[in-house]
Amino acid sequence: MKHNVLLSVKTNNKNKLLLKIFEMGINIKKINYINDIVEFETSIENFYKLQKNLKSYKFKIKNNLGMFLILSKIKNNKIFFINIILFIILLYIFSNTIISVKVVHSKKYIRDIVNNSLEEYGIKRLSWKKNYNKLNKIKNKILKKYPKNLEWIEIEQVGMSYIVRVEERIITDIKEEKKACHLVAKKDSLITSMNYTKGQELFNVGDYVKEGDILVSGEIKFNEEVKDTVCAKGEVMGEVWYESNVKIPLKYKEKRYTGKKRYNLIFNKTKVFKSRLDKYESKKKKIFSLFGNDIYLVSELEVDYKNKKYTENEAIKRALLLTKEKIEMKLNDKERIINQKVLKNSINDSTMYVEIFSSVEEVISKQVEFVERKKEVE
Repeated sequence: MKHNVLLSVKTNNKNKLLLKIFEMGINIKKINYINDIVEFETSIENFYKLQKNLKSYKFKIKNNLGMFLILSKIKNNKIFFINIILFIILLYIFSNTIISVKVVHSKKYIRDIVNNSLEEYGIKRLSWKKNYNKLNKIKNKILKKYPKNLEWIEIEQVGMSYIVRVEERIITDIKEEKKACHLVAKKDSLITSMNYTKGQELFNVGDYVKEGDILVSGEIKFNEEVKDTVCAKGEVMGEVWYESNVKIPLKYKEKRYTGKKRYNLIFNKTKVFKSRLDKYESKKKKIFSLFGNDIYLVSELEVDYKNKKYTENEAIKRALLLTKEKIEMKLNDKERIINQKVLKNSINDSTMYVEIFSSVEEVISKQVEFVERKKEVE
């Protein structure tokens, strides 16, 4: 760590003094003249060189600079800073300690179940606060342990207390009514696979179907006669087609991180120190909370923006990527994009317009109930 100091020296010939200093190859900065006193900044090593080689002058350390200035102030006011540190430690301990746990429910046996489980997982009076992820894991473990008793549980931190709200599970024996239903096409598509456990298929893989077509019937027929009625169950996958129109501005700003990082504190949504960076992104982390007052440690990462321009090929790739991301947001794990193709593109006023064709494999079936036909009386 570089130790800089502010020196002062009395002289009747300032220029002669400075010339001697420069001839020794010593770097100084922030030179200030006060009557016959010269003040300047340099390193502590240079101070010792000046004392050794220019004995006719009396160089004095007026002040330490940088981190050593802070350290000297801490040393001179150590009692005050020790008290501050002790206060922060106590504040941190108190703000992270739970003084009470209250389970809210009208039935005593539900409160007992939850209280015993919470104590088992370390949530009790005078215990250390848990973070959000740990609380979620504990809630899930309690619900898993008592699946027949508990429907829902929520642990809310209020100051130095936990308020635990519980919903009792009410199990009712409801017999499912038998219903008749078909698997029906949700949209125009080309069938790619059929997986069903009940019903009678009316189409095959490779067939083109339209929205509303019955894919798997709930009517089981033999020789055109309905022998049984079921609720068709399963899943039909199909290839569906989309056309998208995407606008891509050719001029854009690229964000990059410069590597400069500063720290700050936020107390009740107010920054403690003024930021020393012009453009930056913030990431904050709560360090403690006391009586409803939250204190966050903030990391400020400096960012820079550079004006850039897409080439035609880069703009097309960007349009394809945006279209892919938009489609994939609506797909489940079984569904996928089969293919993408640019139909046409044009440029107008520094903007590229791209028309994209996408082929997507999706679940195309849905259950639709129908009214059973009454058998004719012979």
